[in-house]
Amino acid sequence: MIAIIAPAPIGVPALVALLIGLAGFVAALLFVRFRRLRRGEAGAEVSSRSGRGIWLQGAGFFCVAFGPLRPTLQAASAASLGQAVMVAVLVGTCIGLFLSAATAMSSN
Repeated sequence: MIAIIAPAPIGVPALVALLIGLAGFVAALLFVRFRRLRRGEAGAEVSSRSGRGIWLQGAGFFCVAFGPLRPTLQAASAASLGQAVMVAVLVGTCIGLFLSAATAMSSN
């Protein structure tokens, strides 16, 4: 497989943070869906642009996690823990933006 960019060394904590972030994103999607159903908005039409955005985020998670993963960094090393923190911050930001946009759109 030819990579677009040179592979970077990764650590297990960053992979765990990515998987937790994926589970958090799925939980956020379900939260928004069930909140809409509870409010009686089940028949409300969902914008196709919104659906495409959700699929695009899902595809982004898939592209990041796709391919052979060979953790090469020691789990307790500073680089490995730094990666995990950055992944957690980025994924948390994405989930926060999604939830804030869903909240703003439902109040309109």
